[in-house]
Amino acid sequence: MLRGSLPAHRRGITDAKHRIRQELHPQLKSFWQQHPLLKDRWTAEPGQRPLIEQLADDYTRCGFRFVPLVTDDAACALDILLLRREEPYGLFSRAGDIDGRVKTLLDGLRMPQHCSEVNRHTPAEDEDPFFVLLEDDKVIYELNVTTDRLFVPPEPQEPERDVVAVIRVRTRTFGGSRMNIHDQG
Repeated sequence: MLRGSLPAHRRGITDAKHRIRQELHPQLKSFWQQHPLLKDRWTAEPGQRPLIEQLADDYTRCGFRFVPLVTDDAACALDILLLRREEPYGLFSRAGDIDGRVKTLLDGLRMPQHCSEVNRHTPAEDEDPFFVLLEDDKVIYELNVTTDRLFVPPEPQEPERDVVAVIRVRTRTFGGSRMNIHDQG
């Protein structure tokens, strides 16, 4: 789940995309630690490094050691529920167009493709390794976006335009097997 600013995609939103990564990082890390098929990657045989560390080394870029959940040897479907405090089906929106907001979100779900996408950010102590959902957004084979009204009043100092996004992820390997990951992200 993501709560916060989701500006329409345009130049100068690098910080917004990285903030999305930062907000989802602890959720994805917890998922890796708890999922029955993934949690064994944190331990290693004596004299070996944990697989999670090896994965982070394989996906090092721009000063970060990323660990993507969905890599290019798999694919995923995303079901996104985007809640906002304005009419979701109005013709004109003061908060930006929906396709631009979704593009920003998708860019924030993946590893940066260029170092300019992390700007001058460096990993915090708890961001090594840094967990992200996607290696690249080209692994998305299906995308469903539903918008609706958010009736929760804003927290103090929270802009009225902030959103809540609930993301359901379904993965598929190229062998055709499925592993469902519900409400992760």
